[in-house]
Amino acid sequence: MPAPRHLIVEGSSSSVDNGGAGTTSYHTLYLPHAIQETDQKCFATNGAHLPDMIARQSLVIEAFQDGPNILFVQAGQNDLVSTDASAWLDAFSA
Repeated sequence: MPAPRHLIVEGSSSSVDNGGAGTTSYHTLYLPHAIQETDQKCFATNGAHLPDMIARQSLVIEAFQDGPNILFVQAGQNDLVSTDASAWLDAFSA
C-alpha cells in the first residue's frame, strides 16, 4: 500500500472553500483527485496578508509528514495593492 499523500494548503480566502470571498478554492476546482486521495491540513484564512502567512510558516512546515507532501500556496491577492508580486514572493520565500 503506498504512503498517504498530504495536501497542505496556505493562503487567504481564495484558498478556503466558501471563504470570505465566497470562492471555491483552486485545488477543489482543478485538483479534485488531490482532495479525494490526500490527508489535508488547511492553514489559509480569510483576509490573510503576507505577515499572517509568515507568522504561520513554522506551523505549515510542522504539518509535513512522512510520505509525499503537496504544499499548495494561493496567496498575494490581499497584498497586490501594496506589494509588487516579485517582492511578495521574495519575502515569503525568505
